[in-house]
Amino acid sequence: MIDHSHSGNKQLVLADWSAGGHNSLYLNLIVESASSDFDQIEVRSPYRECFSGLNKGPDYGVLWREFRKRRSTRFPLPRSIQGQAGAFFAGRALRKSVFGGSFSGDTTVFFPCLFDWESFYIRWFFRGFRRSAIGLLVAADFLRNESVEGEKLSSVLRRSPLRRLATLDEYRVEELQKRIGPQKTASWLPDVTFSSCVDSGKVHNRAMEAATGRPIVLLIGRLAAKKGIVRFIDLANADAEESCLFVMAGEWLPETLRGSERGYVETALEERSNLLLLEGKIPLEEEYNAIIRDAAWVFLGYEDFSGSSNNLTKAGLLGTPVVAEEGYLLGDRVKRYELGILMEKNEPAEVTWSKMCRFKESHDWRQKDLCSQFRDSFSGERFGGELRKLLFSDS
Repeated sequence: MIDHSHSGNKQLVLADWSAGGHNSLYLNLIVESASSDFDQIEVRSPYRECFSGLNKGPDYGVLWREFRKRRSTRFPLPRSIQGQAGAFFAGRALRKSVFGGSFSGDTTVFFPCLFDWESFYIRWFFRGFRRSAIGLLVAADFLRNESVEGEKLSSVLRRSPLRRLATLDEYRVEELQKRIGPQKTASWLPDVTFSSCVDSGKVHNRAMEAATGRPIVLLIGRLAAKKGIVRFIDLANADAEESCLFVMAGEWLPETLRGSERGYVETALEERSNLLLLEGKIPLEEEYNAIIRDAAWVFLGYEDFSGSSNNLTKAGLLGTPVVAEEGYLLGDRVKRYELGILMEKNEPAEVTWSKMCRFKESHDWRQKDLCSQFRDSFSGERFGGELRKLLFSDS
């Protein structure tokens, strides 16, 4: 049963102690979708600028307060308990400011960015948190892979005040329900995004000019080793005729490359004329989208990555096929909706390149009904409906 009647003085507190990746985008989407159901929304995050919705002004009913993840306390404690004390006092400060202040009893507290590797922090943050809350697991490897840490997190979540929990993995909702127990409710939130584009921008223009008419194969976002940088370079090498331009665009983190990998990547960037690094965070989401829209392929061959990716949603909405690894969530979606090609673990780059060439030759994929189904499943309307279930379901 869902009750989202708008009566009384409904308040929503969004508490996000991190601010990386697509956090700001998700905060804006949640506020946009929930604004009609609440009289006041307060966004608590480390950086004011990560939430652009505040530009709408206070009359919109949206406020911001600083909220950071504490890793220690301000007074000396044994190192062995600094982390747990920092988490506990951060949770206590939130409890006091929300429930001990001007907020009414009709206040919903939502943690929209919980990671499965934060079990220790989550455990101590919620110690003494007697009001129920809601959470979204944006990274939940433990739902697909058995591990000791996963068992610890399951135990923490079962005992936590998070009465409703959502995952971005639509194929693992039942697994999440089993992990948290029958007294709590598990659900799914689609990994949605904004897809509006600008016609030009500094990074976009540089990529288009460098391509000189060649198709672009794109690796975009936070350029860390786990994003498959070495695989991407291998793929550029497999394009013997240099018929495509392989572009890496975003925050460049070469220190994450292991041993000889860094030398291999840097040498390729210097010597290969079909490789281009556009270093630096892309400030405008609309330009980020335009680069994806105008690429021929988006590379999502991340290493052993079991989570969701906003870049897949963007590519699906904007009509750009993707390359993803088989056997994980991204691969499951690509296979279900025929959004591109799948590469096996340790697959030779030449094999992947051959698959890409055959796909382009044989698919008028943008017209497929499956692509339309994907856009419906990951639309703003679907997100709004699933968000209301998460916020207001009495089950």
